[in-house]
Amino acid sequence: MNNGKKFNKIGYLLGGLVCLLAIFFISSWSTRAANLYEAYDLIGTSRPATSTNHLLNFITAQAIPPGGKIKISLADNGLNIPAGFDYSDLDLAVAASGTDIFLDRQLAGAASGSADGIAANTGLGGKIIITLNSSSGIAAHSRVRIKIGTNAVFGAPGSKQILNAAATGSYWLDVKTYSAADVIIDNVRTFVAMVSPVFVNFSTSRIRSNGLPNGVLAAGTTQTIMSLTTNYSATCRYSAQSGTAYSAMTGVFYTSDNLYHTILLTGLYSSHCFDYYVRCVDTDTSTPDLDDYLIHFCVASTGESGTGGGTGGGSGGGTGGGTGIFKPFPLENTQLPSVALSGFAYPGSSISVLQDSELLQTIIAKPDAGFLAEIFNLKKGIYTFTLIAKDTEGTKSIAFPTTFWIEANTQTNVTNILIPPTIKLANTTVELGQNIIVSGQSAPQARVIAQLNDPSGKKILSANKESVGPDGRWSSIFSTTGLSKGIYELTALTSYPKIGSSTLSAKVQCGVGQKLDQGPCSRSDINQDGKINLVDFSIMMYYWGTNNATADINQDGKINLVDFSILMYCWTG
Repeated sequence: MNNGKKFNKIGYLLGGLVCLLAIFFISSWSTRAANLYEAYDLIGTSRPATSTNHLLNFITAQAIPPGGKIKISLADNGLNIPAGFDYSDLDLAVAASGTDIFLDRQLAGAASGSADGIAANTGLGGKIIITLNSSSGIAAHSRVRIKIGTNAVFGAPGSKQILNAAATGSYWLDVKTYSAADVIIDNVRTFVAMVSPVFVNFSTSRIRSNGLPNGVLAAGTTQTIMSLTTNYSATCRYSAQSGTAYSAMTGVFYTSDNLYHTILLTGLYSSHCFDYYVRCVDTDTSTPDLDDYLIHFCVASTGESGTGGGTGGGSGGGTGGGTGIFKPFPLENTQLPSVALSGFAYPGSSISVLQDSELLQTIIAKPDAGFLAEIFNLKKGIYTFTLIAKDTEGTKSIAFPTTFWIEANTQTNVTNILIPPTIKLANTTVELGQNIIVSGQSAPQARVIAQLNDPSGKKILSANKESVGPDGRWSSIFSTTGLSKGIYELTALTSYPKIGSSTLSAKVQCGVGQKLDQGPCSRSDINQDGKINLVDFSIMMYYWGTNNATADINQDGKINLVDFSILMYCWTG
């Protein structure tokens, strides 16, 4: 299929995609205030007369001082704030920039010296008023994220959602910021479209993957967490005998969102290998698997060290995804679960530790790049911890996530985590025949394998294995002789002795013989955050029908369905 036909097909599906993603179309207006910018709002559903969550984002043009206000007003002819709506149904978080982590602000029914106050006028055309606390405002050019509904979970879980209008059509929503004296500072008006649901069927293969543990666990391990992921909503079971039908399997996995499945195995012993056969049932179709998915691992003999993929469920290639064991506390102790995450990043790097996307702590790596993060006072359940390292030059690593189940009265150690290296280019554009120079930081005493991929981003043209210096710095040179013009992609991974390899680093692009912005997918990243997603979609909608050069992806002087189709083709989510 040629690209033209592909774009057309994507264009035909566009209406359905808009309904499924339920995007607020952006339209800004101004009275005597400046405009909030890059505003967009994602709602859970655009079905009329249905309650739904809102995820509102915008950037402040001017600072909101302590005691200032954010007022969100809904269209009086449709959108409805339910009775009983209070501060528990809203989360307010702020990030200093597009690359920084959102930090939630404390909320209460009324503003104080430390908490922001939330008030709501309920009913049709309702209003939500956020009064900032008397100690801290919100700086200019900050990213503001407001969750409204059951997606608000910081502090207390939300229970009330805004009710969509009963009739199809467009309905506005005003966002305004005010000083403590109630003088308007910034504003923006957005629109939400209520549409009848459009159903689009997609057929994909059902895949079970990321089975853990694997390899060899440390001698003396008697318990471990077994887990796997599915790309479809499923419930899963397991058996020690191959060929067992799903209905006859007695081992049952716990599940999170029906995609991540985990169970605590007991009764393990040294000098033995274990095989478990997994089958799942698709919860949408009630169709069981007819074949086994094998999870195989061994426990080392006394005196040997473990080398396998950890019970922490670390993702990644080889053992660089983290190894470790699940350690029960002595039975006489009764204490809340804890988690220890350790491994290697870059010498002196700062490492942000997030729990379920919220920042827990920031730690500093030792001169040998080693780090240890300890998290205490957890509750029994499934957690996702994410590590993001920033090297000494300020370049951030790709996020390293690990998800696993923790039991009461236990300590879970995830060790030998390898944070992927940072990567950057000396020049993002080179002429044919010039060298591409790429560099970054990693753990010392390791090797970095840098890869140059063809313009499709798939085929590896060449790979260089580079030594890492004692300060963690590495660099590599790729010749462009013999290459054709195009946009090339570079990635890297760390290979560490006796541990294994990390996952791939972030991807960087280099234009060879052409400017980087000449590729349609590069231009589709309108806000240049490295992703093509709802933010770019919303910005395009703001400039729809104009000749704005930023959003004119095919550069034909008008922003229309052709640009929209290219955006969908390049979509990364």
